Amino acid sequence: MSTNLFQWVTPMGHVTSPLSLEDSSDLLRSGRVFPAQLVSLNGAHPVPAFHQRELSQICQSVSPPETPFDGKEGRSSALELGQLFARFSLERSTGRLFVRHSESGLLFAMRFASGQLIEVGAFDPSTYLGQLFIQQQLITPSQLVQAIEYAGTDKTQLGRACISLGFVSEKTLNRTLAEQMFARIRKIACFPQVDVCFQEDSNAAMLPPVARISGYSLLEITLGYGLPDSKIRQYMQDLLARPVQVDRQAAALRMISAEDRSILKRIDAISSLSPLTERGGWTQRDGALKAIAWDMISLFKVPKSFILTREYSRLEGDQALDHLGIRRFSSPADIQNAVENYAKKYAIFAPSVDPDEEHVKRAIRARLKEISQLGEGSERERRVYQRMQQIGADIRDEDLRKSMLFEACIQEGEAALKRQRYQVAREAYAEALTLQPNDRGAALHEVWSGFLESGRQQADFDQAHQRFDQLALRFPNSPQPLLFLARLQRLHGKISEAESTLRKLLELSPNHVEAQAELRLLFNREYDKKKMKVRAFSQGSKEAGIWMTALILSFALTGLFLGVGNFVAHPRSIWPESSPIDASVINQAKPADRLRAFNQLLRSNYDTELLITASYQLGLSPHPKLRVPGDNSKTLSPPYRFERLEGMMMRELSRSLKHLFTYFEKDAAAVLAILRESRVIPVHLRVIGNVEHYWLKDDLFGWARKIALFLIGLIGLIRLKPSEIDFSPAVGMSLLAIGYGSVVGLLSPPFSSPTPLPMLVGMKALHSLSEISFFTCYLGLAFLRGFKWNPVIPTIAVTAAMVAFKISYLNIWCMEMLPMLLTSLQIGIFIGGIPILLLWKSKSIIPPLLAHLALTFVPLIRGLS
Repeated sequence: MSTNLFQWVTPMGHVTSPLSLEDSSDLLRSGRVFPAQLVSLNGAHPVPAFHQRELSQICQSVSPPETPFDGKEGRSSALELGQLFARFSLERSTGRLFVRHSESGLLFAMRFASGQLIEVGAFDPSTYLGQLFIQQQLITPSQLVQAIEYAGTDKTQLGRACISLGFVSEKTLNRTLAEQMFARIRKIACFPQVDVCFQEDSNAAMLPPVARISGYSLLEITLGYGLPDSKIRQYMQDLLARPVQVDRQAAALRMISAEDRSILKRIDAISSLSPLTERGGWTQRDGALKAIAWDMISLFKVPKSFILTREYSRLEGDQALDHLGIRRFSSPADIQNAVENYAKKYAIFAPSVDPDEEHVKRAIRARLKEISQLGEGSERERRVYQRMQQIGADIRDEDLRKSMLFEACIQEGEAALKRQRYQVAREAYAEALTLQPNDRGAALHEVWSGFLESGRQQADFDQAHQRFDQLALRFPNSPQPLLFLARLQRLHGKISEAESTLRKLLELSPNHVEAQAELRLLFNREYDKKKMKVRAFSQGSKEAGIWMTALILSFALTGLFLGVGNFVAHPRSIWPESSPIDASVINQAKPADRLRAFNQLLRSNYDTELLITASYQLGLSPHPKLRVPGDNSKTLSPPYRFERLEGMMMRELSRSLKHLFTYFEKDAAAVLAILRESRVIPVHLRVIGNVEHYWLKDDLFGWARKIALFLIGLIGLIRLKPSEIDFSPAVGMSLLAIGYGSVVGLLSPPFSSPTPLPMLVGMKALHSLSEISFFTCYLGLAFLRGFKWNPVIPTIAVTAAMVAFKISYLNIWCMEMLPMLLTSLQIGIFIGGIPILLLWKSKSIIPPLLAHLALTFVPLIRGLS
């Protein structure tokens, strides 16, 4: 993993040695380099540091925000900057203050230790050390070039390079560095406004200082260079308007000189600032700046009663809300919040020190209570009043107020309709109608939004239809009521009625664009399909969890028994024989008829594959195409793939029968024994649930599964409330269903079982009822209801579900891929998909049930015959 290395371009134009990301980040945090300074990443072309992705976050943290100054950071004036320096001095802060002048792009980093300024770094070419040497004529430009080259070669600082070359002395360098620090402070103070950001950092005090300037001196420098006369006058007016009292316990008394303390004592004695202007050589501006600086470091204290009295005067009249930060017609919550914050700021409800303070507090509390009760009227009315004030209208003009309030209601209703907030839209249009009851647009949109808000049932449709009809009669020459009526009919599925309404509208207004668009929408099949899908999932979502849970649970149980059935043998181990083979019957036949009698007897009792396998076990050489790797044990399934013979099966059977007959004449008992032993159920057919085809009375899982499906189907019918299903028999569709089931049953292989006939019939009847109730009446009905009786997607879904369910307990996975897919598809379509179409067409559960019974019992009847 490669490490990113950064090389910074120094003010002298050199490139530093490669630095790691951590070292570069420390340089940025310490103010040694700046976000606008060029830096190269891994030898690439240098770009400003804030453009480097790895350094962007650090650059952002040391970049002052351009938001208004909040006392800690933001865009500040010289006065606010002075207040910040006063706080640093009083709190003895340690850290770094990053300063940016956005107009010129100059950047500064001031390092404070215990309230003292000890270093000022700058991204400002005019204050670089080499420029100051030339300005003070300490070195020549050619000497500066030599010093820069020497510093680059020896990797030392420029000042040390000048000393080594003999251009300046150590004393001159220190004096110039102090002047450089002062020049940068003066430049910062002279800017009208700068962006500042202070970060506390205890490590800032660890480095040796360049020079030391106290926080109080920094405050005086900032005020002296940066504070204009207008700001000085404004500040002094506020200062002289209050009693002049010196706080004798102030910590800042130790910051000022002995001479300043003597003048402060005279001020405290006479309670006046006049001693500041009585000092020799001091101007009135000098005295004012000194007073402002002393006030910022809290040398003057203000009586609480005076502060509260001034605040009470500001709460009187129209300026009270502005003073509290409350806009006209603000919400009650905003007003109450502003009042509570103001009371907390000035401790209005705290105990008072003296009676004068309590008297003023009582008056302020009464005034705040009056202000709290100003928030009357709705939010919409407050916005209207604010708008009236902005345009300079008379707020007592009631007609103008109603007109503007009506427009606000209409705009709010339109915005709510776009965001599908139908209740808000209906309320807005309803209020608009109270202001202008005869407005056609407000009335139409109020009915429309009310219908969209409702459950959109038949009663809601009828009510909205009636109101649109009334509005159409009320405004006979307007096409808008007919347009909304057509939209209502289209949304409710009344396509023909919607088309008729739009035709009437176009007769009234042939060039109506919206009506033409609605008419095109009715014939857009893709739109209708998408709408059906959206409506299907929105309406079917309530029941989706029910039938999906039942389906997953059924598959999980079937899969569990399927896995168990592959490892656990069934109690029955021998396939059933329709009748035992009697060797005497064959021996008593004529010699010419013995082979035919032998063949008929074996063919009627055993299937083709079993006979061929028995002949192989008695010594017949298998066909080359049949042999596959596998276990050749007699107790397992034969390791032969008979489907590979294709058209040669009968030829192979004939060869096997001849071999068996030859062996039978020599040892009849051996042939009969090998045939019985070959009737062991193969492993791939020993699946619990599949054995029902052979030993139904012992297949307890088959019974349990069908009963579970039947009960879930009944529960699903109750939950779905099939009001659209007719339980009465549909004669025509029932006859078609019986015919369909009979044809499928005739095409299916016959079914035979040793199970007693009553039990077999009951099992097969339950089989049909369970699959019809679950897959057709439960899953199918849920899909049909969701897709508004559109059979395409329900048929596909139920067909897929039926395929997945059938292959979980049938042995079709032992087939080749293509026959397995075809068999699965036939099962899904004939047993799952067609009953859904019968249900959709007849709106009755009788036809699909009759079809399933027919295709189940016809193979059974054929097997019995």
